[in-house]
Amino acid sequence: MIELTTDELARQSGTTTDMVERIAGLGLLEAPFSEDDIHRVRFAEALDTAGISLDDMAKLVSAGEYSFRFIGAMFPGTGWPLTESTFAELAREYDLPWDAVRQMYTNWGLASPDPDQRAREDDLDALRERAEMRDVAGLDADGLIAATRFYGDPVRRLAAANVGFFREYVMEVMRARGVPRRELLEELGPITVRLRGYGSRLRNWLYDRHIESMIFQGAIEEVEAALDDAGYERKRSTRIPAIAFLDLGGFTRMTQDAGDDAAADLATRLVALVRRAASSYDGEVVKLLGDGVMFHFSHSDGAVACGLELVDAAEGEGLPPARAGVHAGPVVFRDGDYFGRTVNLASRIVDYARPREVLVSEAVVGAAGEGAELGFDPIGEITLRGLTNPVPLYRALNRDSSPGKGADTLSP
Repeated sequence: MIELTTDELARQSGTTTDMVERIAGLGLLEAPFSEDDIHRVRFAEALDTAGISLDDMAKLVSAGEYSFRFIGAMFPGTGWPLTESTFAELAREYDLPWDAVRQMYTNWGLASPDPDQRAREDDLDALRERAEMRDVAGLDADGLIAATRFYGDPVRRLAAANVGFFREYVMEVMRARGVPRRELLEELGPITVRLRGYGSRLRNWLYDRHIESMIFQGAIEEVEAALDDAGYERKRSTRIPAIAFLDLGGFTRMTQDAGDDAAADLATRLVALVRRAASSYDGEVVKLLGDGVMFHFSHSDGAVACGLELVDAAEGEGLPPARAGVHAGPVVFRDGDYFGRTVNLASRIVDYARPREVLVSEAVVGAAGEGAELGFDPIGEITLRGLTNPVPLYRALNRDSSPGKGADTLSP
């Protein structure tokens, strides 16, 4: 552990030597100082700025009612010392437009820096790597900003969920056992370090698995396109499988606004509903996708019937209005997931569908069994997002429904 002098601690914390000496004199810091004390100095100074008396804090610590020791373990990393460089200097060094720097921090959900503000070491690393990424990928300023846009809110929500979990299932359980506050804080430090490590490894593993799955999907589509271009044909199957997607627009937002208990109940209801319906039609839930669900069915009739049932039942379960998209065709199975153009087209179809609507491809209509209790109302050739050529789509209906029923409100 690197030992810091009083002057070094003040400089790296962004405060004065007098403030560090004051905090230490009150017994809130213990010599020899280390980089973990950067967190403690910033924490104490934030309390002082907010009007919370450090003298009163010192009395709590002296009486054994509180401790500053836990701060070093609770906060991630070391204190991330301030560098000697300002944000404006780093922007010039890495040839990053200042507007792009500010926009990236806004996208990340962090406070937008001032040009003359000294940057922390982790800020320096983040900006240097963004510049390297720009050069490797050949991005312009707009591309660089776009590459940061999708990280901020999901990561912030993940962090908030982790902290919420820790409070409810660790801290509050310890409080309920009657653990005194000082002991609780002392015990939480080592627990936090271990849990943070587990969480980081799980986050990285899951991210890599999802990236792997998406790259695999893209690679399968490229292989299928190459085979088609070369004139090769697949072996024909006597029973064509189908992929269906169910979308409940606003489900994620609903769970965020509902509170933890209500959100858990909504998620439980959704999972129970989709699994029960899928199993009734010889299908399976492949995975949950935020606002939606992906299914695999052994035949398209089951996929359509299940979609119609779920679209009809969703609102009665307290869920948002649902829509579904179905496409039938060959798929590639790997690690419990399905890949290929059939999957891609089904996902594009559900994007076009409107709430309370089930849209299907021509392949689904062609594979429908003679005795199926299904009807299909053509809505025309539709140019779907990400596809070059228009695709004929049909609205699925139960046979006892009029094809024109709801046309004024449902027709695209």
